[in-house]
Amino acid sequence: MTRTLLLLGLLLLGMTGCEDAFTTVIDADPPPFTRKMVVHAWCDDTPDAAQSLILETNRNIFDAFDQNRPITDATIEILEDGVVVGSFQHDLAPPDNEYATGTANVFNKVGAEYTLRIQAPGMPDAEARQYLPAPVEISDALFVPELTVDEDGYRVNGFKVTFADSPKTNDYYLLECFEKGQGQYRVYLDSNDPYVQTVNDGFVLIQDEGNDGFDQTFEVYAYSANEFTDYEFILRHISKDVFQYLLSIDRYVNNDIDFFSEPSFVNSNIQNGLGIFSLSSKTVKDVRK
Repeated sequence: MTRTLLLLGLLLLGMTGCEDAFTTVIDADPPPFTRKMVVHAWCDDTPDAAQSLILETNRNIFDAFDQNRPITDATIEILEDGVVVGSFQHDLAPPDNEYATGTANVFNKVGAEYTLRIQAPGMPDAEARQYLPAPVEISDALFVPELTVDEDGYRVNGFKVTFADSPKTNDYYLLECFEKGQGQYRVYLDSNDPYVQTVNDGFVLIQDEGNDGFDQTFEVYAYSANEFTDYEFILRHISKDVFQYLLSIDRYVNNDIDFFSEPSFVNSNIQNGLGIFSLSSKTVKDVRK
């Protein structure tokens, strides 16, 4: 018995020594960190509609991943061509990270440069600029049974969407589809069109580089599309900043799912901050069958 206990003691001593041999403690300073504002402002030219903005702070490596850090005491001005024309006010109703404008939409002058100027205690002032692009009308939106095949070779229903593109500029668009009815339900779109890029959120992005200056028809499909449901398309004319931001977010999400992927950088157009200020013109078209 004594011999057995002695052997167990020696074994435990050896394991402890092994642990000490392979354990190293390194004192390291945390990486430099500056508290900044994170802005998510998705604005458009819808008349008489309040515009909203989400405002939080960034997180460092010691913050909990799901920890909400709203900013409730910011001053947010809206400038049109350098002149203050409105503001965002903190919304006291939940969620507490949201700000809103009044019901009169100030983003209403095509071609004007709009600036968000944001100030909050303890953080550098943030600023973002966007031009309001001209609205682009959808001339036709048509439901087509068995329009194309998906990546597995199965035929799927879809839509043909036509709109007139500007011949003088490189333009970027966000195209989304909704079921019409009591609730507005998003239709998740996909496409085989080389000028159409799909993202995880269900809408598609279109750029006209190399294919601009005339009426363009784009084909999109959806597994839920059917002849018994009424649909509408919304076309948003967006900036290159917003186009690149949405693509970078999509890459970031996909890379986060893939363990072996390389880190992905998320674009931002917020000076001295993070996030996006998007300003789009919006047109709507019912789908014909």
